Amino acid sequence: MKQTPMPSFSLAVFSDIHANLPALEAVLQDIEQRPVDAWFCLGDLVGYGPWPNEVIERIRSLRIPTIAGDHDIRVATGHPPWGYAFTSEQTRRWTEQAYAYTHATLTPENRAYLHQLPRHMRLSFGPEDLPLQLLMVHGSPRRQDEYLYKTCSDRTLHRVMDLSDADVLVFGHTHQQYHRQLPAPTSLPCSTRHVINVGAVGRPNGNDVRAHYALIHLSTLPGMRCNVQVDFIAVPYDVEQVIHTIKNSPLPSAYALDFEQSANYSLSS
Repeated sequence: MKQTPMPSFSLAVFSDIHANLPALEAVLQDIEQRPVDAWFCLGDLVGYGPWPNEVIERIRSLRIPTIAGDHDIRVATGHPPWGYAFTSEQTRRWTEQAYAYTHATLTPENRAYLHQLPRHMRLSFGPEDLPLQLLMVHGSPRRQDEYLYKTCSDRTLHRVMDLSDADVLVFGHTHQQYHRQLPAPTSLPCSTRHVINVGAVGRPNGNDVRAHYALIHLSTLPGMRCNVQVDFIAVPYDVEQVIHTIKNSPLPSAYALDFEQSANYSLSS
């Protein structure tokens, strides 16, 4: 991606839609109301939800730059989800049931779209002699299905950042929003490394059923090489529509229960 010469640049970055169309539409509507220069999607358009084709077609219609998530790759290549570390035999059966539904439902055109998605995107920002390097991935620079949880040690994140060759690493996959700032090696142009997880649009994160994404603001200030600020956004949407549609689909009814439990907790808290 070409270097951005502007003194400031704002990105809306979202991930893990998981075939949840109402959640995606709510996020897109929210982004449209904000002063954003570019939109990016970090993958997992499909999996778990009942609208795989509709979600892909919405992303395609807006020409949003998108990378492949682990669910997208498995469905596009026809590889069942046997490589996951399942917490139980029941979870394995549910995952395979959802995979079979998505694989059978996707149109050839949308499967081809998932197949051609890149595995990462890079963005250079700032002055040509000292640009800020930003890398967007789904799981990590090493693998699309690697989990970088918010509990990861600084040592682990530094090791991942060394592989990324970037000052800012942006990703999803864990469904956990967080922003970690790490002191950068003195050899790098920026004094701070930024590790940013944008959260998930289409699946509940614990007791929060809302759709989540991040606004990332990049700027150059006098006397500073780079400045990075992150706003985490949570957007409500029609969860009842999701619950009803899952219950009336071949998807596991347990997926509807996840939404019900998170929604009920949100209402009671």
